[in-house]
Amino acid sequence: WVAGRAASPAYSPDGTRIAYMKGSTDGTYDMCIMHADASNRQCFDIEGGRGAIAWRPFVDPSLLPTPTPTFTPSPTSTPTPTPQAVDLPQVVFASLQGGQWDLYRMNIGEIQPTRLTTQNSDELSPSWSGDGEYVVYQSVDEEGDWEIYRMTRDGGDVRQLTNNDADDV
Repeated sequence: WVAGRAASPAYSPDGTRIAYMKGSTDGTYDMCIMHADASNRQCFDIEGGRGAIAWRPFVDPSLLPTPTPTFTPSPTSTPTPTPQAVDLPQVVFASLQGGQWDLYRMNIGEIQPTRLTTQNSDELSPSWSGDGEYVVYQSVDEEGDWEIYRMTRDGGDVRQLTNNDADDV
């Protein structure tokens, strides 16, 4: 750790932003996000944050299927379109808190990250799937071997993808 040192830069999927970790004066790391031209820099104190940052892939809404309108019974039988959720840009990163590395997800523009992993082992090196629905990462299994895992973007449905005596990192 070095105060002011920038590390682990990552371009956003659309190429307009860069996220990176920066050593802060209190001995921890901040996560910083700026426009690709280095303007509009914002830094967030991420207790224990360090290591790789991975942006969630951008999915062009025009490529998504059009939702089928739902019909609400009423005297006029006017169709009510199903609202689409706004998909904010997100990053996922590892943070050392309480002596253990866990993965966190954060919406860009918000300050509070969401903890995704709670296992009794370290989780590191997150990466998004191409569709942005899954995160793969490395973690230690019950035998003490580093293995590759996958979870949904909200931290659910954790699945171990490798299982052998060798470290998979």
